[in-house]
Order: sequence, then C-alpha cells, then structure tokens
Amino acid sequence: MHVRRCADTLQRHWMIITAHNNSFLSQRLEPSLAKITPSFHGDMLYLDAPNKETLIIPVNLDVTKAKVVPCKVWTMDVEGLDCGDEASTWFSSYLNKPSGHVRLVATAPGLKLQEMSEKPTGHNLARPGDKSIYHDFCQNLIMSKATVDDVASRVSVPISAQNFRPTILVDGCSPYAEDDWKTVAFGDISQPNVELRVVRHCTRFVLPFLYTIQIYLTSLTHRHQFGLNHDGPVARYRNVACFTS
Repeated sequence: MHVRRCADTLQRHWMIITAHNNSFLSQRLEPSLAKITPSFHGDMLYLDAPNKETLIIPVNLDVTKAKVVPCKVWTMDVEGLDCGDEASTWFSSYLNKPSGHVRLVATAPGLKLQEMSEKPTGHNLARPGDKSIYHDFCQNLIMSKATVDDVASRVSVPISAQNFRPTILVDGCSPYAEDDWKTVAFGDISQPNVELRVVRHCTRFVLPFLYTIQIYLTSLTHRHQFGLNHDGPVARYRNVACFTS
C-alpha cells in the first residue's frame, strides 16, 4: 500500500477573518480565494493572485510583538496573530472590499486552539484533548486513489483528488475501503511509527474548481451509486487526527 502526502504541513496555519466580527472567511463565500497561490521561500510565505503584486509575509511572526486576535471558526473560539495592515489591504483589495474589511491571522505556539471533542457535529469521535487549528474539523483528511478513480469513471468531466482535497491519498486498496477504517498505521504493523485515529466521516461539497458545476450536476444522476445525500455530493473520505509516534 502506498501513501502520498497531498498538502503542505503548514496548511491551515493562516486564516482570513472579517474585521467586524473576527469570523473566518472561506471560499464558500468568496470563490476567488481559490485563485490565490501560496508558496514558501525560506522563512517567508508568498501569496500570488491574478492582477495583484506578490504579498510576502513571515512564516514565524513574533508572538511578543504581533497583536493576538480572538477569532471564530464556525462556533469555535480560537486565537490568531494579526499579520498586519499590508496583508489586510492586499486581501481587502483582491476581494473588492473596503480597506481593512478583512484581515489575515496566523497561528502560533501558545494560542487557543479548537477543542475537537466539543464541536457540535454529528458522529464526532474526537476525544477530550484532541486539538485543531483553523480546520473545519481536524488536521488530516484521508482518501484512497481507488475511490477517486471510481468516482471519476462515473462522470463525464475530468476530476482528480484535488477536487476533494485530501491531505493523505492512499493507493493499493479497493474503492471506498476507507469508509470502514478505524485507525491508520504507518510503518511496521506490530510497532507502527505513526498511528492515525479516525474521528469522523467528512462530507464535503465540491468547492470552486474547474468544472465544479458540471461535476455537481453530473454527480446528482449517480446519487445511489455514490451514496449521496439530499444536500449534494459526499466525498468518501475520513477525518483523521491524533498522531502518535
């Protein structure tokens, strides 16, 4: 079985918030955020977007100098370090909002995290002490390549794992095998180096990617084959958390 990491380990360390209530802002409401391209150059984060100059911000903000901002991810209280007026102006301008309408915050050691076991969501198997940063639920999403391939074979437009955005893609199993996984171990089966515990099924709407609308409409015709609910396409993969080594 082959496992591939699909996302940078620093993903979700930054979050855009609306200045008037410090609540998170995602591409569900602002689809153009999907066009922002991040890259790392040494200790700096570069953000590029259409018709915008590159925004450069330090990866590690000085906790003693940056302003700590109380924020919300859905109903959960978290904290972030304000990334400054330049970042706020850049994002506000890109989103065609008034200056200062949105701000960028970053996590740092010692700041308040989400308590996953307290999230008001169904089928939550997180335990007290399980923490996450700015994720909808937890740090990792696992999906099999076989599942992606099976879904892709049933629709008329090209899709890939990027449409569902797992952080870990597993190869070498049957389609939808991940539905029944309780734990995922890496290394020797008798003494794994890392073990992930499944805490929740993840239902995910297809967000703004190329062919998103077509995928959504086409998928509706395969509701029973895909195990879809009345709300829309369900990505067949699992939230996994709690690294142990």
